[in-house]
Amino acid sequence: MPNRRFPPPVNYCRAIVIVHGKSELLMMEYLKRKFRINIVIISNCNGRSSIQVNGLLKFILSNTKLKSLSAVKKEFIPNVQDNKLIDCPIFTIMDLDDCNEREAALYKSGEMFKGTWVEDYVIPIWFSPHFDEAMKNAKFVDKLPSDKEKGKVYADLFQKELAGLKDLDEFKKKLEKCKNTNIEELVEYCAYVVKKYEK
Repeated sequence: MPNRRFPPPVNYCRAIVIVHGKSELLMMEYLKRKFRINIVIISNCNGRSSIQVNGLLKFILSNTKLKSLSAVKKEFIPNVQDNKLIDCPIFTIMDLDDCNEREAALYKSGEMFKGTWVEDYVIPIWFSPHFDEAMKNAKFVDKLPSDKEKGKVYADLFQKELAGLKDLDEFKKKLEKCKNTNIEELVEYCAYVVKKYEK
């Protein structure tokens, strides 16, 4: 019988993550690299310009890679069945210090996305008021870092707290105690993907 060459299994995109700014980008890039998770991270100008809550929906729907399900299918190769994304949520990580209470509520509840194609896929992740304050309240840092310090401070933090797979669960538990964020939902999903798909 002749040797048969079978194509390798498709390494589907497992999540799309839209980040507010540089700090959130640093965290997601570390998680992706360290645990080899096939996720797509989208920022504005590599995190140098922030995406704000009140401009998020416009950013998504005007982005050529995100404006429709067909665009996402073509660009990122997620698992799609019956024209629906499978195991490919769209996480949006936003600070809430640059929006009003009503905008924050619409974002956190997901109401902001009603009537758009992303409605069934977006998982809103938030920091109140912002990422740095949440990291401080979760006791990952002693004080708020300056803009110049953030790169080194958070690189050191992630290397220390997320050295191995078991650390993802511990990191999630610490974040669950912090009332300034729900980022533990994203960390939990990362652990799920690693255990199920990235062995």
